[in-house]
Amino acid sequence: MKTYYDTYHFQWREWLRFTAECAGICVGINYLFYKSLWAFAVMIPLPFLLYRWKKQTCIRERKKQLDYQFKDVLYSLDVALQAGYSMETSVICCIQDLEELHPKNADILRELRYMETQMRLSVPLETLFLDLAERSQLEDIENFAAVLATAKRAGGDLSKIVQKTARMLTDKIEVRKEIEATVAAKKM
Repeated sequence: MKTYYDTYHFQWREWLRFTAECAGICVGINYLFYKSLWAFAVMIPLPFLLYRWKKQTCIRERKKQLDYQFKDVLYSLDVALQAGYSMETSVICCIQDLEELHPKNADILRELRYMETQMRLSVPLETLFLDLAERSQLEDIENFAAVLATAKRAGGDLSKIVQKTARMLTDKIEVRKEIEATVAAKKM
């Protein structure tokens, strides 16, 4: 099943918790400042605005987690390619490696399992990575998919090309993490 990362659907528990939080905020603001039923009625649109903000926050967080998980995929692909596996076999090895690092329901594991089933149906790997890049809208995945597709079409030493690309993208993700940590430290 394909997941589109530009949308987010709250689960039942999340929806219930978020509704309770919004109601608590509205009741708290009304009690502290207004103590009026009319003021509470005016605040009814507030939960819808907060819902939209929370949804966007969840989308950004999910994409960020997918980006960081993709870094682990690149490490695992790099190791498997250095061991002499083909690109397709390396993806299958990635699943085994990442099951030890991430929860069973992690987005990247679901994507890799989907790729594995599609490869058994003879779908080319570069097509699967391009599809993931299109659905996730993440620059690192798009770059990797483009390089992989070009390397498959043009030929050459695929393992060295993928290894170098994986190292460059991994370094980029690490620099981005350091920048985020520095900005967070400055805010504190």
